[in-house]
Amino acid sequence: MQVAIGIDIGASYTRLGIVDSQGNVQAFKKVRTPRKGDEYTIASFLIPHIRKLLDAAGTAKEIGIGTIGPLDIGKGIVVNTPNNPIKTFHLKESLEKELGLEIWVVNDCVAAVWGEYLTGAGKGYGNVVYVTLSTGIGGGAVINHTLILGKKGNASEIGHLVVDYKSSIQCGCGGKGHWEGLASGNNVWKLVNELAGRWRGPGTQFYKYSQQTKVGYEDILREWRRGDSFAEFVAEKTAKIHAAGLASVIHFYDPEIVTLGGPIIINNPDYLQIILEKLKHFSMGELPEIKPTPLGDMAVIIGAALIAINPPSTLRALRETEI
Repeated sequence: MQVAIGIDIGASYTRLGIVDSQGNVQAFKKVRTPRKGDEYTIASFLIPHIRKLLDAAGTAKEIGIGTIGPLDIGKGIVVNTPNNPIKTFHLKESLEKELGLEIWVVNDCVAAVWGEYLTGAGKGYGNVVYVTLSTGIGGGAVINHTLILGKKGNASEIGHLVVDYKSSIQCGCGGKGHWEGLASGNNVWKLVNELAGRWRGPGTQFYKYSQQTKVGYEDILREWRRGDSFAEFVAEKTAKIHAAGLASVIHFYDPEIVTLGGPIIINNPDYLQIILEKLKHFSMGELPEIKPTPLGDMAVIIGAALIAINPPSTLRALRETEI
C-alpha cells in the first residue's frame, strides 16, 4: 500500500506522520514549531525529522504539508502569517532542494477537510466544511466534490470573517472585528479585557485574575464550570461569536456536514453545546450535520499525505498555472 509523509505546521506545534493511502497513521511525531529565526528556519528544522520518517517508511516518495497561512501556494511560501513571529517562511523550494522529492503545500485546514472528505466524518458526502477553533481559527471546504482553493490557496480563511464591525479589537493580521481576532485561543484575552470594562457584576475571582494576566480558554471554561459569573459572561459572549462565524460559513457554502477540530472544541464538548444552541438563532433554514472530527489531531497530516499521494485536480491546475 502506498504511503506518504504528512506534515501539519501549526502556530504552536508541528506534527509529522507516515500515512497510508487509506488514511491510517503508521508513525507520528509532535514537536514545537520554531518561533524565532529567518524565512528558512522552519524548513531547516523540518529536514532531519522528515529524513527519519522517510527512512522508517522505506517506500514513501510523496510529502504533503498543511500549514498556517496565508500562502503563496504555487511557490509554497507562507506569507505574513499572524500566528507565528516568523511571519514569512519558505517551504516548497527549500525542502525539494534538500530532499529531492516533490512537496505539496496547502493551508492546514484545506488539508484537514480533504482528509475528512476522504476518510473522516465527511466520507460519502460531496459538500464538506472543516472548521478549527485553536490558536487561530481556520477552515477548508470541499464543494460538489471539489477542493476549494482560490487564486493563491487562501480561500476559506474564515477566521478573518468580520463578526463585529463595531469592534476596535485588532486581529493579528491587522484587521478589526475578525472572528479570529476576537475569539481564537491566541486572541481571546483581548476580548476578555474589553468585556471586563463592560462588566457590572461582582468582582469575581476570575474577573480579578483576568486583569493580571492574558487568560485563555482553559482559564475561562474552568471558571465557567465552577460558576464564576464573569467567566459565564465571557463564555456566553465567545460562544455567540463562534455561532455567528459558523452561521456565516454555513450560509456561504451550504454544506451537508461541518466537522469541527481544534482543542477548544475537542476538549470541551459542553462548551460546543452552547455554541450549537446559539447557532440556531443565527441560521437560515435547516442546519447541516455538525460534529467534532473523528480524526482528532491527525486530520491535517492525514489530509496532507493524501493530497501528496493523489493531488486534487484544483491543486494540480493551480500549480500548473504558477509554473
